[in-house]
Amino acid sequence: MSKIKPELLSAEEHKVIILKNSPHHLGLIKANRFLLLLVLSLMAVVLVMGLFLFPTKDMFDELKAKQATVSTAYALQNPVLSAEINILKGQLVGLIIASQRSTHVLRCLRRGR
Repeated sequence: MSKIKPELLSAEEHKVIILKNSPHHLGLIKANRFLLLLVLSLMAVVLVMGLFLFPTKDMFDELKAKQATVSTAYALQNPVLSAEINILKGQLVGLIIASQRSTHVLRCLRRGR
């Protein structure tokens, strides 16, 4: 640590803060660095293993395509779900119409009609 000249440290002229090296925090800092290094190295290992060990066949795309067709067909064939979908559509249309009416009423009130 460099030497501090006492003539530069007059409390009347400057507000000086001297930070001490605290040795009891150094162990915590070393542990945090080690844990960070460990996590980053494990992430790199998982990335490398995923690149080399991942199957070449795109199973996820096929699975998503199957789920999309099955869920659409199921929703259309199931009368309970199609009725629920129709109810939700009606509620959405009702909300939009009510919103338009309320904005029309507010405009009329602002104009003084």
